[in-house]
Amino acid sequence: MERFGRIDCLVNLAGIEGPNNSRTEEYEFKWTKRIFEINVYGTFLMMQNVLPVMQAQKSGAIVNFGSVSGMFGYAGEISYGASKAAIIQMTKNAANENGGNGVLVNSISPGWVNTEMFRRILEQYKSTYKNLLDNVTFDPMNRPGEPMEMANVVAFLCSDEASYVNGSNFLVDGGMTLG
Repeated sequence: MERFGRIDCLVNLAGIEGPNNSRTEEYEFKWTKRIFEINVYGTFLMMQNVLPVMQAQKSGAIVNFGSVSGMFGYAGEISYGASKAAIIQMTKNAANENGGNGVLVNSISPGWVNTEMFRRILEQYKSTYKNLLDNVTFDPMNRPGEPMEMANVVAFLCSDEASYVNGSNFLVDGGMTLG
């Protein structure tokens, strides 16, 4: 605001995965708390602070990052999956509240993406799964997505081309969730 006098787009991408190799009954609460502090509360606080600006200017786009883990239950991801489900639902609530005032709120839910987080999770899985593919399902394209492929969807949602897209959760998973 100080530099440009407006905020056109907010992308809530920051997040952590936490441990991904513990069953629910073994999962440490401290990790659940930490994951929610960053993933859920961080997303909420950013929206809470940016929405008044976008509402006043009667325009803006917010893109939150959910995950396929927030839509489907995966072993070892109790807290991460729950945090991403919360983000998807917050997106829908905020979209419903703001659709008539020019502010559009959407989310994207990636599958596996070729990032440092992906590599850390694979390392964690090595201690639990003899065959990594027991808990890593690739899409019909048989590969993880690339960060630029996620960025392309975000760019679309922040553009005027997405002027009638509100409250949507875009699966950007290469078809991982098809079967």
